[in-house]
Amino acid sequence: MAKVCAKCHKEKSLDEFQADSRYRCGVHSQCKECRKEYQKWWNARNTKKNTEDQFRKQKRCPRCGEVKPPWEFASCPSKKSGLSSRCKSCRLKSEKRSKRQMLKDRLKTLYQMTTLEYDKLLIKQDRKCAICGIVMNKPCVDHNHSTGKIRGLLCVWCNTRLSALEDPRFYDSARRYLNG
Repeated sequence: MAKVCAKCHKEKSLDEFQADSRYRCGVHSQCKECRKEYQKWWNARNTKKNTEDQFRKQKRCPRCGEVKPPWEFASCPSKKSGLSSRCKSCRLKSEKRSKRQMLKDRLKTLYQMTTLEYDKLLIKQDRKCAICGIVMNKPCVDHNHSTGKIRGLLCVWCNTRLSALEDPRFYDSARRYLNG
């Protein structure tokens, strides 16, 4: 059986075409030779010309000012060089700093509390939940919803359950449900 190539328009046997289940006849519309030519053209057009040079060159991090090899930078397809502008260690420091800033803002807005007060409370409790005593990964600030007074730091598990107990309607409904 023979087929005409969509690129060179020559009639060729089916074994000169790449198998491809997306096509009705089960083979690609272009012969293997034309596909190979197209692939070479596409690779030349789409591959960065200086990829090899890129990995030989060193790059300066604008944050720390150090000149480092490319593998010290995260990949970033949107950049011309394909690498992030800041080195991995500077990015990590920046992310930690911003998490701390987010905590500071949240404490100030929700609880009128400083990070220093938060840290003192954390040390006072030895990083353990005030209810169950387990070491906390992400401490929650427990406060009285009526007065706003801070009671302590709780683990997520205890904080979730305590908030349900503080609502008398939920507590009564849950009691009735559990008693059957």
